[in-house]
Amino acid sequence: MRSTIVKGIDDGIYINLGSSTDIVGEVMLEGKAVDYLIYELELSGKDLLGFLAKFRVDEELMLEIKAENKYKVIAYDW
Repeated sequence: MRSTIVKGIDDGIYINLGSSTDIVGEVMLEGKAVDYLIYELELSGKDLLGFLAKFRVDEELMLEIKAENKYKVIAYDW
């Protein structure tokens, strides 16, 4: 099962990005392993918006992201 979520560090939001293997793979490449098959990527809101734009994520989900806040993108691949 694959899944990717965004957790807000500053604002506590939670966004489920689904099971896209493209997103999971990118988090695995750019992020760091925190546990067996769990990877995290910490980004500013501005960088997160650019990251998500590469994957054509629903723009409605992106409206919740604030450029000045920090976020974790967490990918699970098991």
